[in-house]
Amino acid sequence: MEQLDRTQWILVERITAKLASDPDARELPLGDLAKDPTILAAAVYSLDYGIIDRYIKAGTQEMVPRPFRTNVDPNAATSFKYLVHNGERIGIIYLKADTSVLAQERFVEPLRVMGFIGLLSILLGMGAARFLQSSITKPITELGRRSRNHWRNSTESMVSAGR
Repeated sequence: MEQLDRTQWILVERITAKLASDPDARELPLGDLAKDPTILAAAVYSLDYGIIDRYIKAGTQEMVPRPFRTNVDPNAATSFKYLVHNGERIGIIYLKADTSVLAQERFVEPLRVMGFIGLLSILLGMGAARFLQSSITKPITELGRRSRNHWRNSTESMVSAGR
């Protein structure tokens, strides 16, 4: 989402400067959005909601909505923002981005960290098992071995005494 905020901020600055210098401008720098794979659509509206300029990503079925319409697509984020110059509203900007790409990027990094933590846990578990085996299981095994030896010795002495 930071990328979307950054893109919107840069776009707002550039378009506000262009409209402030030429209020009748009809070609705005929306074509630069083609470089950003997450941006699906963008538009600049006049204050009476007329479209000044628009951008729709090639190969998509996007439509430019009326200003301040709510988004119903769970895989997209929309943003409407007033363009303000010297405290006066001069237009409205609309931006729609595909959040599935952003979400995928967002979950890849924690997945790496979780994998590292999982491997570290396995190694620590193996070390703890080795320690516990030598400190707990080994004495019990030794006790069983001695008990068996004692039983054998006592059985052999009973057998030899009975002869």
